[in-house]
Amino acid sequence: MRVRDPRESARKDFSGLAAYDYDPAWRIPARFTPAVREDVEQVTVETGVRETTARIGTLSFEYGGRGYELALIGKDASYGVQPVAHIRDLTSGKTTYGAGRVVELQFADEHGEQIDHIDFNYLTALPCAFTNFVTCPLPPSQNHLDFEVQAGEKKPAVDIDRVLTFHSA
Repeated sequence: MRVRDPRESARKDFSGLAAYDYDPAWRIPARFTPAVREDVEQVTVETGVRETTARIGTLSFEYGGRGYELALIGKDASYGVQPVAHIRDLTSGKTTYGAGRVVELQFADEHGEQIDHIDFNYLTALPCAFTNFVTCPLPPSQNHLDFEVQAGEKKPAVDIDRVLTFHSA
């Protein structure tokens, strides 16, 4: 059972959501390696709640002379699967939302087997950055980047106090 106050987020003002200035340097060449779709259970921002996400492969890129490999999830959409990278980086909790940010990626082919870049300028905060009454999965540990991604949305000026809204029956 989840306790819910539908007026809670309406009392907050999110009109001042800020973002880093667009920087073409954060559009980085990448290579997608598809995998057999696998449902994986993730810990969420809500204590005691887990959420299932569908892993669809990995995305490799280089930054600062080092190679990185992100686990990608696939959101089902009316047109097929939408690939998504869910990351944390050294800005998380400081200038960006602490539970991470997501960026939707685009397939470069009609078969859903090629992604040729990741544009960190389009990182957005998760819905749980704006309300306490949703759950959001935390990014897998391999998606924790050891550098600052100064691109995309910054954290909302209004903090959401995480309070336990889940009680097992």
